[in-house]
Amino acid sequence: MIHGITLGPLLFTTDGNLVYAVFFAALIVANIFMLLTEFVGIRFFVKLLTVPKHLLLLILQKLLQIKSDFMKNFKDSENILGCIIMDFVKN
Repeated sequence: MIHGITLGPLLFTTDGNLVYAVFFAALIVANIFMLLTEFVGIRFFVKLLTVPKHLLLLILQKLLQIKSDFMKNFKDSENILGCIIMDFVKN
Protein backbone atom coordinates (compact mmCIF):
# COMPACT_ATOMS: atom_id res chain seq x y z
CA MET A 1 0.00 0.00 0.00
CA ILE A 2 1.54 3.28 -1.13
CA HIS A 3 -0.14 6.54 0.00
CA GLY A 4 -3.35 4.65 0.70
CA ILE A 5 -3.50 3.09 -2.78
CA THR A 6 -3.49 -0.68 -3.05
CA LEU A 7 -1.60 -1.76 -6.14
CA GLY A 8 -2.75 -4.76 -8.12
CA PRO A 9 -5.39 -5.87 -10.57
CA LEU A 10 -8.19 -4.02 -8.76
CA LEU A 11 -6.44 -0.64 -8.98
CA PHE A 12 -8.67 0.55 -11.82
CA THR A 13 -11.86 -0.42 -10.05
CA THR A 14 -11.00 0.82 -6.56
CA ASP A 15 -9.03 3.97 -7.42
CA GLY A 16 -10.10 4.54 -11.02
CA ASN A 17 -10.52 8.30 -10.70
CA LEU A 18 -6.94 8.73 -9.51
CA VAL A 19 -5.52 6.50 -12.24
CA TYR A 20 -7.41 8.33 -14.99
CA ALA A 21 -6.38 11.69 -13.52
CA VAL A 22 -2.73 10.64 -13.63
CA PHE A 23 -3.09 9.44 -17.24
CA PHE A 24 -4.86 12.66 -18.23
CA ALA A 25 -2.19 14.82 -16.59
CA ALA A 26 0.55 12.84 -18.32
CA LEU A 27 -1.13 13.35 -21.69
CA ILE A 28 -1.41 17.10 -21.11
CA VAL A 29 2.26 17.33 -20.11
CA ALA A 30 3.27 15.28 -23.17
CA ASN A 31 1.24 17.53 -25.49
CA ILE A 32 2.79 20.67 -24.01
CA PHE A 33 6.27 19.17 -24.37
CA MET A 34 5.60 18.25 -28.01
CA LEU A 35 4.29 21.75 -28.75
CA LEU A 36 7.41 23.34 -27.26
CA THR A 37 9.64 20.93 -29.18
CA GLU A 38 7.90 21.81 -32.44
CA PHE A 39 8.19 25.55 -31.84
CA VAL A 40 11.87 25.31 -30.92
CA GLY A 41 12.75 22.90 -33.75
CA ILE A 42 10.79 24.47 -36.59
CA ARG A 43 13.85 26.26 -38.01
CA PHE A 44 15.81 23.01 -38.04
CA PHE A 45 12.90 21.12 -39.62
CA VAL A 46 12.65 23.70 -42.42
CA LYS A 47 16.41 23.48 -43.07
CA LEU A 48 16.06 19.70 -43.21
CA LEU A 49 13.89 20.13 -46.30
CA THR A 50 16.83 21.67 -48.20
CA VAL A 51 18.82 18.41 -47.92
CA PRO A 52 18.71 16.49 -51.23
CA LYS A 53 16.23 13.65 -51.13
CA HIS A 54 18.76 10.93 -52.01
CA LEU A 55 20.98 11.93 -49.05
CA LEU A 56 18.03 12.12 -46.70
CA LEU A 57 16.86 8.65 -47.72
CA LEU A 58 20.39 7.25 -47.34
CA ILE A 59 20.65 8.65 -43.81
CA LEU A 60 17.22 7.28 -42.96
CA GLN A 61 18.16 3.86 -44.34
CA LYS A 62 21.34 3.74 -42.26
CA LEU A 63 19.48 4.75 -39.10
CA LEU A 64 16.86 2.06 -39.68
CA GLN A 65 19.56 -0.57 -40.29
CA ILE A 66 21.27 0.41 -37.05
CA LYS A 67 17.94 0.18 -35.22
CA SER A 68 17.16 -3.25 -36.65
CA ASP A 69 20.63 -4.57 -35.80
CA PHE A 70 20.31 -3.15 -32.33
CA MET A 71 16.89 -4.70 -31.75
CA LYS A 72 18.10 -8.07 -33.08
CA ASN A 73 21.20 -8.20 -30.91
CA PHE A 74 20.07 -6.27 -27.84
CA LYS A 75 21.60 -7.68 -24.68
CA ASP A 76 22.81 -4.64 -22.77
CA SER A 77 23.57 -0.97 -23.22
CA GLU A 78 27.20 -1.62 -24.23
CA ASN A 79 25.99 -3.41 -27.36
CA ILE A 80 24.67 -0.18 -28.91
CA LEU A 81 28.11 1.08 -29.94
CA GLY A 82 29.06 -2.35 -31.26
CA CYS A 83 25.97 -2.52 -33.46
CA ILE A 84 26.64 0.94 -34.87
CA ILE A 85 30.29 0.13 -35.66
CA MET A 86 29.49 -3.28 -37.18
CA ASP A 87 26.76 -1.79 -39.35
CA PHE A 88 29.14 0.73 -40.88
CA VAL A 89 31.92 -1.86 -41.27
CA LYS A 90 29.79 -4.40 -43.15
CA ASN A 91 28.28 -1.77 -45.44
